[in-house]
Amino acid sequence: QMIQRRRDRVGLLGLSNLGNTCYMNAALQCLIHTRPLQKALRKSCPAELYPRGESDKPSQLLVRELIRLFQHAWETNVSVEAPGDILKVASTLNPMFQGYAQHDTQEFLNFVLDIMHEEL
Repeated sequence: QMIQRRRDRVGLLGLSNLGNTCYMNAALQCLIHTRPLQKALRKSCPAELYPRGESDKPSQLLVRELIRLFQHAWETNVSVEAPGDILKVASTLNPMFQGYAQHDTQEFLNFVLDIMHEEL
């Protein structure tokens, strides 16, 4: 993963484009900056929600990666991240998102919100 340092820019996280994944990055930026999700996910600890070994369901892995992304955006000095792990898990849950083709942002956002609704 590509990680760069930043100063006093909490909440500003750039997402690297992994091919034609700007649709995914746009959806993730919307989620990162949605205040109720910020409050809920920033306080969540992936290990507490889903201890390793207890379950390796892809939907739970996606939630773990989303929590990690939220925490990086709001609580670390990370300024740029490549969300490849999110894409990898999303593509196992929905083959439509396999590879690096362009997709619809709304479809990806609905997909992620549905998973979050089921898991949280």
